[in-house]
Amino acid sequence: MIRSMPASSLSPVEIWDRWLNQLRGRADDDDCETAKLDILTLLNHPEPLGDRELDALGSLLARCTSATAMVLYEEVGRVGGRTTSPIAQVKIHATTLTKSQLESCIKHHGFISHIGRRRADAALKLREPISLAKVREPINYLYRVSLGPPYTAILLGTNILPRTDQKFLQTVEATIKSRVSLANVLSALQTETDRLSMITHQLSEGLVILDQRLNVRTWNRPLQRLTGFSPLDAEHQPYRQTLRRLGATDWLEKIIKEADLNPSRNTFSEQIEIQTKSKDRRWVNLSGSFLRDETGNVTQTIILISDISRFKDLENRKNEFISIATHELRTPITAIKGYLTLLEKSASALGDKERRFLTRALQANERLVRLTEDLLQVVRVEENRVPFTLRPVNVETVITQVVADFGEKARAKNIEIVFRQPVFETMIIADQERMEQVFANLIDNAIKYTPKGRVSINFDQTTDRLTKERWVSVAVADTGIGLSAREQETIFEKFHRTNKARQTREGGTGLGLFIVKSFVEKQGGTIKVKSGFRRGSEFIISFPALEPKIERKITDGQKRAVN
Repeated sequence: MIRSMPASSLSPVEIWDRWLNQLRGRADDDDCETAKLDILTLLNHPEPLGDRELDALGSLLARCTSATAMVLYEEVGRVGGRTTSPIAQVKIHATTLTKSQLESCIKHHGFISHIGRRRADAALKLREPISLAKVREPINYLYRVSLGPPYTAILLGTNILPRTDQKFLQTVEATIKSRVSLANVLSALQTETDRLSMITHQLSEGLVILDQRLNVRTWNRPLQRLTGFSPLDAEHQPYRQTLRRLGATDWLEKIIKEADLNPSRNTFSEQIEIQTKSKDRRWVNLSGSFLRDETGNVTQTIILISDISRFKDLENRKNEFISIATHELRTPITAIKGYLTLLEKSASALGDKERRFLTRALQANERLVRLTEDLLQVVRVEENRVPFTLRPVNVETVITQVVADFGEKARAKNIEIVFRQPVFETMIIADQERMEQVFANLIDNAIKYTPKGRVSINFDQTTDRLTKERWVSVAVADTGIGLSAREQETIFEKFHRTNKARQTREGGTGLGLFIVKSFVEKQGGTIKVKSGFRRGSEFIISFPALEPKIERKITDGQKRAVN
């Protein structure tokens, strides 16, 4: 016989492996050991046990132990709501007893009290033995073995089963319990999977879920309508075979690489042009998020995809119209400005009223010039036609020049411009002309929307915790009308002007901050706004520094004011 092994510290699978290792390759044909091997083989299959397998398992349990006989039954519940005997609640499936022997057991009180009970000891010694025909010794022990609800096997023995047999029966029960639990989990998982699949296919937007290797795990029906690839085509395939971005096949790897450098970044948003299965082009908007493991590695990527081709087409047409209109406007506006300039030179012959009208006409013409230039600039930005000549730029020098240019305008409104020179180097890689436009726009807005008070320009530097890269930041703050939380969300959109800005009757197209944000981001920087109602606004621009930090002493003369 096989010696007993402790089961408390081993999983059912490990116990099976040990049993199999001891049973395989034995030279003898002992029926008990062969039956145990047959049980292990039977329970090793992942499929649920059917009636035939259960009957075979019950018979094998009797053969692999020193038990005299076996009864396998199924709990079927009460019949008609009442019953006079527990035996009426069960259905006998298989037994090694003869008909007369089974009748003897059914008539025995100890057997009846043991069968059909949901909670009972695994082993029970009978007070009164059961005498069976053709069996020399009476039955003194009953052993209950759960085969997974609602099936139970009862082993009958003349003597108490050896410890080896009891341990084996415990292992059988534990393994069957694990199989039942696994089957329940798999069933629940399949139900949830089917439910999730139904929900994802009913979404109005496309949904794709990628695994750690960026292979498709979920691909819903809206994506099939968008790309032409069905879930069967896409699932288990690399994402780049179905989400074909024109000009950049490895676009998602680059996004994930950036996310790996910044574990706090778990979302991204992109607008890309893809190629469908039929070679058509579509513009789509992507909203993605990352799921990470405990070490911070990205394990899943979830992306919502919507078709924006129609909006892109409308936007292109709008930009084309703006481009044509502004080009056509530039000629008459330039001509008008020329004529007004000639009139201004001979203004000495005009009366005060006529000179006042002429001044207003010149101002209106100047606003039209700025409007056409802004519109053309926006079209160039969106079509990526704005040239950027990137070279080392000293931000401090740029701001010093811009502040000097706006000194007269600030004095006209009795506004003080204050900035403190930094104690560190402010060299970055950027286009100097574009940086001048950026800070000129911000300082101009700060003066324009500040009825009284001052405009402050402050420098700061930070170090990225992961990359150890130094960043230079410039904050342009005012004491003006401020922005609400809702306005801060849309302040960088095209043609956006706040209600308070309109109430001040200050001129503007609502394009300046859109151009500022575009210029900053296209040069690798970031921009954000902090504000509050009647608390002023602060725009913070940050760029990676070119030079390492160099400290120098602050002097009182470094704080300057332009009055």
